Amino acid sequence: MRFRPVPFCRTFLASILAIFFALPPSLFAESHLVNPAELHQELLKASRIRMENQHAIQQLLSSDVGQKALRSVHVDQVQVTRAIAGLDDAELARLAERARRGQQDFAAGSLSKESLLIIAVAVIVVIIIVAVKV
Repeated sequence: MRFRPVPFCRTFLASILAIFFALPPSLFAESHLVNPAELHQELLKASRIRMENQHAIQQLLSSDVGQKALRSVHVDQVQVTRAIAGLDDAELARLAERARRGQQDFAAGSLSKESLLIIAVAVIVVIIIVAVKV
């Protein structure tokens, strides 16, 4: 009996391919660095934080001082609301923090209406500037 390399290689290759395709692909898959459930939770958290930040700015703009600030810069609230939706998360968080701090300081009595008006105007101007850049 003589050794024939071609039929042996064909048989060997066919055996390897049969084993390769018989095994489930999950054995060869890399494990994910981030669990899909954790990723989903992080996305929900980021979405909730964004909505809270938008609400904080809307709350400042819908107040009496915010309405006065909108009139003083001659801007429609609808335009500002659309511009708020276009802000990136970092800018939105920064403006929301400024709006919250201004309202808290006003409620605590450490800010006058004029100071809160200046903060509201500053928030509106920044929103408009950032929206125009985009």
